[in-house]
Amino acid sequence: MALFDARGKALPWLCSRRSEARGSGCLGKELNGSLALYIKDVRVKDEKTRYRFTASQETLGLAHVGKDGDALCRPDATQEPPNLVNFVRKNGFRRPGLTPFFAYSANSTHASRKLVIASDPDPDTVSNNKCSSANNMDKDSIAAQQPKVECTCGERTQGWLSPRMRFRLSTQASLHRDAIGQDLYLFKESRTLSASTNFLDAAFDYLPPSLTRQISSTPSSTLSTRSSLKRKSPSLPTSCLLSIAHAENPNAIELFLAKGHKVEHVLDCVVDTAREECPLGEGSLGEVFCGEEFDEMVDGPGAAVDWDGPRFESVRRMLGIAGGKWGPYINA
Repeated sequence: MALFDARGKALPWLCSRRSEARGSGCLGKELNGSLALYIKDVRVKDEKTRYRFTASQETLGLAHVGKDGDALCRPDATQEPPNLVNFVRKNGFRRPGLTPFFAYSANSTHASRKLVIASDPDPDTVSNNKCSSANNMDKDSIAAQQPKVECTCGERTQGWLSPRMRFRLSTQASLHRDAIGQDLYLFKESRTLSASTNFLDAAFDYLPPSLTRQISSTPSSTLSTRSSLKRKSPSLPTSCLLSIAHAENPNAIELFLAKGHKVEHVLDCVVDTAREECPLGEGSLGEVFCGEEFDEMVDGPGAAVDWDGPRFESVRRMLGIAGGKWGPYINA
């Protein structure tokens, strides 16, 4: 995750008042134009006093910042982030946006120095709250509305996502992510596409035609970002994926949504194409896998259950894709 551009300026999403990712908003453009000290690690050699030493600015080396400089650190890069997060917060560090970084301003009148610890937003808490309030419903209400999927093997994530299905969706997302790169040359900034444009990757067929022609190179990279996220965490709720994608590529996500696109279009693409290529669909799965890996996918324990139509429909529901037909829109 980046905070600054190539010129050392804070990225727009960190400064914009309309950006949800800016967190408390007290550390944005204020980071521009100042000397920044990056604290990579804090070590206390004496094990007996390691957990008893008094937090101090001297320990963090803040004396080197100067009266107008800033300091940055990332506690979660260590093995013991909770202790270090508390440590830096007690010394005046606050989060710049909803990021894993912490920043400190040497200016005693700076807004971040007046922000109490309890008011410093935590990214995980914000994401969990968004998931809980999806569709104006709490977690219990959402769970009660979803059909129950029986799991007797004990290996399905949250009782519905089997290791085989997870692997299948992950692979399909990876294939789309790689293939989308072959179509990026078609997109020019601020220039619409003609209705006759043909794409090599089927992912674009899952965007409504009226929207597909409006996207440029930046939003099209969002498809790659979303497919990558689906590959890494196929069980995450839609709202969580959107939050994470925004953190990884905020400009692309904001433009993508501004054009009327939905994250559900991407999820629909991954699940639908995965179903079409499974043994009960077109059966082209054998072109991707071979040998023992293919045999396990097709004939392994529970394969018949994973590849049936109702199982894919269940996956769609659990991912938050509304009922009814979505893509492909190739003949729409």
